[in-house]
Amino acid sequence: MFARLAAPRLAAPRLLCPPLLAPSPCLRPAAPLSRAFASLPSPSLHPRLSPLPPRPNLLLSSRPHTTLRRPLRPLPSPRTPSAAPFAAPRPRFSSSASGGGGAAAPMRQALVWAKENSMVVGVVVGALVVMYGFYRFSVRVMRFFFNVSDKEIFTGGFVLGMLAMLGLLATVAYAHRRYSLNVEHVYRSALAELRKHESVSKAMGGFWHPANFKGFAIESLQEAIQGSERRARSSYLEAPARRIQMIFTLKGMGRTGMVSLEAFKRSGDLHFDMLALDVKETDEHLILEGEHDHELFPEVNNLLEANRSANRSTRRA
Repeated sequence: MFARLAAPRLAAPRLLCPPLLAPSPCLRPAAPLSRAFASLPSPSLHPRLSPLPPRPNLLLSSRPHTTLRRPLRPLPSPRTPSAAPFAAPRPRFSSSASGGGGAAAPMRQALVWAKENSMVVGVVVGALVVMYGFYRFSVRVMRFFFNVSDKEIFTGGFVLGMLAMLGLLATVAYAHRRYSLNVEHVYRSALAELRKHESVSKAMGGFWHPANFKGFAIESLQEAIQGSERRARSSYLEAPARRIQMIFTLKGMGRTGMVSLEAFKRSGDLHFDMLALDVKETDEHLILEGEHDHELFPEVNNLLEANRSANRSTRRA
């Protein structure tokens, strides 16, 4: 009467896979764990695995693959220490100049240096020209009169060119030292000339020495050739010589003196057109060289006024 009731079939246990593991196949209790989860405990100890909570910056879809709507920032490497969380990145500056602009800057610097040292450039160029001339001359002479090899011709021309260059450099250095004005040489010559006069020692109280202040101005070569407006040459046949005006102070026994001079160089010798001493405390004016006072160059006059104003401010302080 009673129908035979069939025992209900038990459905196979369903394992809930975490959403983050999709589309990987679900893990079975008897199957070995994958390499990625080899450190997890055995599923047999946990009859029910709860899904992992989704990360707030991940949006899971019904598709088998997980879609990231918001890009993830890579974690810092454990080897390199991470920067401070609120530290601003350091700006990196890169040069936007092209290769031509970078090559033009050294060329401009070389041109400026050549303009400032025109004498050095002229000497080097002249030496190279002389060396090349000796080389060509020696090659032609050796080939015409002697039967020598090119190596011997080159060696002889190079040696003669080097000797000619050294001789030219020595000549230029000697001429520059003999005929050009050197400020320190003029200063030392003026001190030596002052020590020859006993009137200077008497005016300075018996003992004196040079102080720190010193100013000078030198004529340009163009002014010397044209007959500078600052001075009148005795004759147009006179060889042009650059003039220098200098002022410096002396300290004596309670007295202060101001030396003013004008000098030039001719034939390697220094000549003083004017050498005078003014003593401040006694208002003495001594003309040691020359017949009358010369008008100061504007540059020297400005230096003198600056020295006077500095002394006044020192007294007020």
